[in-house]
Amino acid sequence: MEGKFFTEGDVQNRRRVVVLEKELAENLFPKGEALGKQVFVGDTPAVVIGIVEGQSGSLMTVERIAYAPITFVQDALQRRVIDALAGAAVDEPAVPQAIADS
Repeated sequence: MEGKFFTEGDVQNRRRVVVLEKELAENLFPKGEALGKQVFVGDTPAVVIGIVEGQSGSLMTVERIAYAPITFVQDALQRRVIDALAGAAVDEPAVPQAIADS
């Protein structure tokens, strides 16, 4: 892991932060460092605070994943109800289990 994963405080404070899987970070920022850079969720800017390795071997074959506090995603998409959620984790160590449970 590069950088850090978002915290419960990030969720509670609706912080505009994201953690990218490595492949997505490399695709978005092929010339360099993604940490600290800006990406958009819908039309809302967010800061990349972490990069994680992809979850190989999961049942979901998703090449590019970004993780963000659900409260930020709701704000960015102007919704309080999410139609589909593949998985959710409260911290970085919980990500593999959240993916396995989805």
